[in-house]
Amino acid sequence: MKWNKYIDYCNQLAGKVKKSGMIIDCIRNTGKNKKVEILSPFFKYTKSQIVEWYKDKNLSLIDLKNTVSCYSNIGTLKCGKCSSCFRRWIAMEKSGIHEDYLNKIEKWKKIPEYIKKMKIKGHYDEQRIGDTFLILKKYGFQV
Repeated sequence: MKWNKYIDYCNQLAGKVKKSGMIIDCIRNTGKNKKVEILSPFFKYTKSQIVEWYKDKNLSLIDLKNTVSCYSNIGTLKCGKCSSCFRRWIAMEKSGIHEDYLNKIEKWKKIPEYIKKMKIKGHYDEQRIGDTFLILKKYGFQV
């Protein structure tokens, strides 16, 4: 995804996996000799843009809500106390989709810190800042 600091979300990972031979070994083990191409169609999208794309395709909102972003590793439940839950909450709320979290995400103690980071020029993409501030204002935050 766009503007994400984690290596598993970036093109670098795709290149490393492609070069590692890991996929080649998997293909050899299946007895098939096929070309493998690693694609990352949403690399340049924010979470909000991905959710909008999904909604525009009229795909199942139940399936979307059953996806997992949370770092807490508690199945399909969402902790409401991690940055991944926060970003998900922003994306879903912007698209008019309400979700429940184990803890009220709008009470997450790191929101003020997140706001400060977003105000640093060049730290986050303008689209992501706009989406985040729009939802935070809706919930009464001063941004």
